[in-house]
Amino acid sequence: MGWRVLKYPLWGEDNPEGMAWADILVPQGSTFLKVISIKDMPIAYFLTPVGARETVWYTFRIFGTGHAISDDEVQYAGTVSCHDGALIWHIFYKVHRGDKVVS
Repeated sequence: MGWRVLKYPLWGEDNPEGMAWADILVPQGSTFLKVISIKDMPIAYFLTPVGARETVWYTFRIFGTGHAISDDEVQYAGTVSCHDGALIWHIFYKVHRGDKVVS
């Protein structure tokens, strides 16, 4: 089995509290590497196994500076700058298997 790096855009739904989120499916056995901004879009990168048939669900939550972050945000993914530094986003994620959060 080999490996490859895949990228996933992280812009999904906005809500009134100023938080955005994105739900993505990645191949089982993948490792989250980092999040960066490309053309003002937060992008998550994963090292993924070639040929994986099962997937794992990740929920990424994106918060602006000064916005409240809930207690259930599990892992810090990184901070990115968009629009020439006018917007700073702080990104957290959870990993799900079925109905359970595993990290």
